[in-house]
Parts: sequence; structure tokens; C-alpha cells
Amino acid sequence: MHTDLLSEQEVSQQLGVPLSTLRWWRSQGRLGFIKLGRHVRFRREEVERFVAEGEVDEGRNHSRHIKGSGEDR
Repeated sequence: MHTDLLSEQEVSQQLGVPLSTLRWWRSQGRLGFIKLGRHVRFRREEVERFVAEGEVDEGRNHSRHIKGSGEDR
């Protein structure tokens, strides 16, 4: 029914980040989510938007650091 909704585990796997990083982004308002009772779900298009915003032009000499992710680049 809601194939456009993804669980935390699905998004974590797809993005290759631990659940703790995904939850941090969620708590900071970086990634929109939906609460269905006790369950957290993400809209597929919201996850795709989040990834697209993180794209870096390889012609530039810089990388994106995601604040609070615990990953320094």
C-alpha cells in the first residue's frame, strides 16, 4: 500500500550509514520523516531529495561534510 514509505532500516541500508547517523539527521531536521504510531517512516522522494542535495560537483576542489554525522571528510 505505502511502497513510497521506507523504514529506518531500509534508508540506513540504502544510504550506507548507521541508524544512529540517520536518527541524528532526523533529530536535526535534515531529513523529513513520518511517525505512524511508534514507527518512523521516510518518504522515498524525501530521501532522494536529501541525497541530491548532497551531491558535489567533482570539478570543484571540495567535499561535503555532513555536520553531526561523525564522519570527517
